[in-house]
Amino acid sequence: MYKFDNITKFNEDYYNYLIKTNDIFENKSLNLIHHIWRVVLQFEITDRIKQVCDLIIGMQKPNGEWGERDKHHNFGDTVVNLHRLLWSLFIIQKEKDNDIYINKIIEAVKKSVDYIIENHDMHYNINRTFGHGMIDRLHYLMQTEYYLLDFDVKYCFLNQSQRQKLAEFWKKDTNWMIDRQMQDGGWHEVDRVRSRIGTTSDAIRGINLNDECLDSVKNGIKFIINNQNIYDGYWEAGNIDKNTDALKALINSRRIMDDAKFIKEIDKSIINGTKWLVNNFDKAEKLEENDYDLLTVTIDYEKVIVNNMNVDFV
Repeated sequence: MYKFDNITKFNEDYYNYLIKTNDIFENKSLNLIHHIWRVVLQFEITDRIKQVCDLIIGMQKPNGEWGERDKHHNFGDTVVNLHRLLWSLFIIQKEKDNDIYINKIIEAVKKSVDYIIENHDMHYNINRTFGHGMIDRLHYLMQTEYYLLDFDVKYCFLNQSQRQKLAEFWKKDTNWMIDRQMQDGGWHEVDRVRSRIGTTSDAIRGINLNDECLDSVKNGIKFIINNQNIYDGYWEAGNIDKNTDALKALINSRRIMDDAKFIKEIDKSIINGTKWLVNNFDKAEKLEENDYDLLTVTIDYEKVIVNNMNVDFV
């Protein structure tokens, strides 16, 4: 089933399946819904995106929080769900006559802004007991801060104090991330001793929205390319998840590069890495979410390599 030569057909079959299947999210775990959501977002299937947004908004608490666990987990859940709504808005706003639904998302986003501001520094107390490393969690928060500020330019939903605070946090978080880049161009979590592909991918996707971070992004991309197997195209001894992480960073950072020669290096790395990933995907654990993880790469591969486009999301 998984053959590099059939990427376009693989994407097309899933697109048609998702278009036709109205109940795609029924009886699915929230984790699996997240994986499917990312794919319908990349395919720009607006009806499916709205289904996920309705589900997310329906779970939001009056104070703008999401989650039913402790405050640290709930903060992480809130950042991720706010992040999903903002990315969804990116697609939904492209359609005409969608003002009512756009306002629905904006109202949900507005409810969470003060919660994010009040709890922001809680992030720096995150450790492995919460399931993810600090850089992993921070890159979602940084993307959320960026898109809050970016969409506010168009929709004007932040007040002056909120705008100022989010800008301060965006600068603080960017500086924190840059300060932790290693000499080899990579990043590692605070409880690790060497740069890692997955952590480097997270860090890159946190800072590559900031034009002032271009040199750091380039060095991070060079670390990823330099640690790719030169014969087979894989990373991290063939770990499927880490290969997916590496490709996401390469694909999503390509759009900000200003060096044609370096873009060719990135494209070569993307082609070799995607070829290995697709042709070896049968070795991955047989979970429904894994196909959707693969699709996050193959959809963007088709856009970037086959159609010579750039992608919108990091």
